[in-house]
This record gives sequence, structure tokens and C-alpha cells, in this order.
Amino acid sequence: GVALRFGMFFADDSAHPNLIRSTAKRGVFGIPGRAAAFVSWVHIDDAAAAVVAALEAPAGLYNVAEPDPTVRGDHAAALAHAVGRKRLRLIPPKLARLGGVTLESLARSQRISSSKLTDATGWKPERSIVDAW
Repeated sequence: GVALRFGMFFADDSAHPNLIRSTAKRGVFGIPGRAAAFVSWVHIDDAAAAVVAALEAPAGLYNVAEPDPTVRGDHAAALAHAVGRKRLRLIPPKLARLGGVTLESLARSQRISSSKLTDATGWKPERSIVDAW
């Protein structure tokens, strides 16, 4: 069998990125963690294409994420620019721990590579989320 593990999903008009944009307008980057910690996303169109490509993949576990995962600080800077702010405050990891297991896991550095799926099928993610903000 084939199992796919995805980065955080991103769609231009979905609730999750819209909530993050809304929070950014108030001066905060809505994903907890250190500025130097990686966050890996995958655009839903790239995720759908990965599922189709995986139909031809050999059995195994494959990661599916954007082409070049970026650190939170770079996402925060791009998003600040998009919403007309100089910078955004980051939610510190210590505060995320107060939010329990879910927020604490979001605060971790998560640099995901899709190279194994690319090598097996030729599929490549096309969208970098830091550019989509």
C-alpha cells in the first residue's frame, strides 16, 4: 500500500488561511513557534495532484508538502507585507504549551521533504505558500 502524509493544507479562500490573515491584520502571526522553526504547507491543488501521482507509486510512506518549506519568520514577514504591517508578533512556544497538545505540536519545527514521492513518480509541488500570502 501507499500512505501519504501531508503538510498543512492551504487553499486561497479556505477558513484556515483566512483566519491566519485576519489575525495578521491585528499584528500577530497565528501559528505558534519560534521564528527559525520550519512550517510545511501544501496547496490543495498540489495535494490532489500528489494523490493522483501516488496511484503509480511503489508501496511506501510518502510526504507531501510545498517545494521549499520556509521558517515561520519568513512567513510572518510575507504576511505582514500582505496585510500592510511592518512586522507580526509570533506566538511563543511557551504560550503554545498552554494550549495543549494540538498547539504544542503546531509550534514544532516541521521541515517536510517530498523528494521521495518526486523520485518515485515525477510529481513535484508547484506552489510555495510563502509566495501565496
